[in-house]
Amino acid sequence: MSVDHRSLKQEHRRRILQEVRARGHSNSNLWYVYSVKLDKDLVLPSDLALIYWLVFIEINFDVVTFKQPERGDSFDFLVQKESGSLSEVVFSDQHEAIHSEGQNTCRVSRTEILASAPLAIKTMKALAYAAAIRRLDCTAASNTIRAIEVSLGAGDVQVLFKYSPLIAPPIICGVLVRHFIAGLVEIDLVSKSSFGRYTPWKCRS
Repeated sequence: MSVDHRSLKQEHRRRILQEVRARGHSNSNLWYVYSVKLDKDLVLPSDLALIYWLVFIEINFDVVTFKQPERGDSFDFLVQKESGSLSEVVFSDQHEAIHSEGQNTCRVSRTEILASAPLAIKTMKALAYAAAIRRLDCTAASNTIRAIEVSLGAGDVQVLFKYSPLIAPPIICGVLVRHFIAGLVEIDLVSKSSFGRYTPWKCRS
């Protein structure tokens, strides 16, 4: 008897969405996404959560890891910085940082988050390439692309295509985004209208 893996995945997604809706997010858009930083699927309970995760967490080099709220938590994200500090992120009508013994709370303006929506859309396209190779090891491709990155120092996506003709372009894009999230390179998601062959990148010093 064969197992329909697509059906199993759909059932898994349905169950997760039900769990999130049961926590009181029934009137918000739910986003089922893949985090390269955590290497796991997430369900984000609102458009605000999606934008904040994309722009201020997933592609933020200063964020090492993060956690979503569980039942009873009052924060929207719990974020650990490279320094080791923990901050509770709370979406608010104002922007302020509150420091108390053993705990930092950062209230982030909803208006500020929404202003980052255009960058979030571009980031989603880039992350889609990494999500597409999530179950692939890609060690050889990663080593090849990394050697090219270090050798050139900077360039655009198409130069990686040029110097690695035996690797499929979608794999190259996915590996590049993995390197981006790992903090090995910077990808300029602002200057071009969309992530693609002309998107600039450079090695981080």
